[in-house]
Amino acid sequence: MGKLLLYHESDDSREGNVVGQLSRHGVRLERWSLRSAANVSLISSQSALTLYEHEIKRVKEGFGYRFADYVSISSKQAREISLRDRHLSEHTHEQDEVKFFLAGEVLLFVHVDGRVHALHCVAGDFLLIPKGVPHWMDMGPEPCYQCIRWYNEEQHLQNNLTGSYIAESSPRWEALLGVRSADPA
Repeated sequence: MGKLLLYHESDDSREGNVVGQLSRHGVRLERWSLRSAANVSLISSQSALTLYEHEIKRVKEGFGYRFADYVSISSKQAREISLRDRHLSEHTHEQDEVKFFLAGEVLLFVHVDGRVHALHCVAGDFLLIPKGVPHWMDMGPEPCYQCIRWYNEEQHLQNNLTGSYIAESSPRWEALLGVRSADPA
């Protein structure tokens, strides 16, 4: 599991058990086993969905999600369409945001109880952010990750901006994690 950081809106000191604090709001962050040591960035969408068929079925049945798909973001693709910028403002969704990270890394920020929780998600992390919980995502200066996501209606995955500027005043990837190389080899 990656780093877990906690910031207060008016105080950037770091505190303890972020996962426990977030669970009170329905946010789940768990460490799951990866099925293959092979480079996930080289396998196809169908291969990834087949490889994790059991987990996909378990989450669908356990939470009532209808669909699962494979998302693969490369640094080149993200630069071309400014993908990082689309997720840097605080927003909510009309349904849960559920992801199992297979490769790469992202920073997900959850804003509850006047606190900003920064979750550094890496391969093997399962994350569930309930609908309506304010959050934002920083994919870093060279976005690159692969994940399986679950949902019921694709249109409900759209970002509904909250109007808050808390995300714009919070530390970015570079301040928290530094710079990393793009695209895992």
